[in-house]
Amino acid sequence: MVGKTFAYHEDGTPYSLCQAKRLIYVTTAGGPVLPGFDFGYDYIKGLCSAFFGIKEVLRVGIDGIDMASPEESERLIRSVLSEIEDDSRI
Repeated sequence: MVGKTFAYHEDGTPYSLCQAKRLIYVTTAGGPVLPGFDFGYDYIKGLCSAFFGIKEVLRVGIDGIDMASPEESERLIRSVLSEIEDDSRI
């Protein structure tokens, strides 16, 4: 959103109006995410650094959730939520 989260210098390069220092990208995937194919995270990380000036973009994910039993899925979700709460970077 030009004028709300970023603006352009006269030479056309973007600069951030955002004051956030860190973004936590929380995601799930039904199966394993292959290295180099996490397009959602790569997009958000690029957008945050190029347009919003957010230098620290963390990915917190649950991969393979569709391959797990309902009980295991629930355990995975609780584990990731606990990881987010306990992480000193957050």
